[in-house]
Amino acid sequence: MTAAARALVRARALHNNLQKVREHAPGCRVLAVIKANGYGHGLVTVAHTLQAADGLAVARIEEALQLREAGIVGRIVVLGGFVHADEVQAGFESGLEFVVHDIRQVELLEGLAPRGSLGLWLKVDTGMGRLGFPSDTVAETRQRLQSWPGCETLRLMTHFACADEPDSEVTASQINHFRAASQGWQGDVSLSNSAAILQWPQSLARAGGDNWVRPGLMLYGASPFAGRSAESLGLQPVMEFETRLIAVKKIPRGHRVGYGGDWCA
Repeated sequence: MTAAARALVRARALHNNLQKVREHAPGCRVLAVIKANGYGHGLVTVAHTLQAADGLAVARIEEALQLREAGIVGRIVVLGGFVHADEVQAGFESGLEFVVHDIRQVELLEGLAPRGSLGLWLKVDTGMGRLGFPSDTVAETRQRLQSWPGCETLRLMTHFACADEPDSEVTASQINHFRAASQGWQGDVSLSNSAAILQWPQSLARAGGDNWVRPGLMLYGASPFAGRSAESLGLQPVMEFETRLIAVKKIPRGHRVGYGGDWCA
């Protein structure tokens, strides 16, 4: 028997945390974010465990294809979108959905003869400053995507920069910017990350279609807030570490331990 440490992934905790998402976002659809190898918990393992979610979100198309190869069915959204035409083709073949966040992606789609249909998510930059279209270009971009023959469905989304700060004016401003950019839109939207799900209920409202929340951290039992524990939020840690003790040693006060004697009893 070895004394090696091992990490244990608790399915029950994942189920608990998903239920907490639904309690805080009643009536919303849940797009479970499992990027970065399921936040280090194992991409395929987490995907199988979270089949009760309404969809799964990954960062890269390679992750999405890995899920399909593992037999994961249902909605898979690639948050990073696509870069090349062959990735769009893979999306057609594997039934993936893509976030569109750059005008070059729109132009690439318009130059392709679609070999099927795709679900698309138009990302609006309301203040994060990373990916997404400026608010004043959303209406035109939306029309271009809806006119593309390969567009099966279109949803609007954004991403919060400071939702973990309860007193920040940034999140309220982003919500207002998104509402202005999506004025008249009756389709699905997606705004809320874990922090917004827990403390920005105004981001969960439905104007017409469904509101899709995108929990990440809270699914794995981590609090998105500096001053609030996961336990206080009803979240359970999904990963636990265990090992086997090889020795217990009693030492007198003043005895030093380890290289350089850095620790002193």
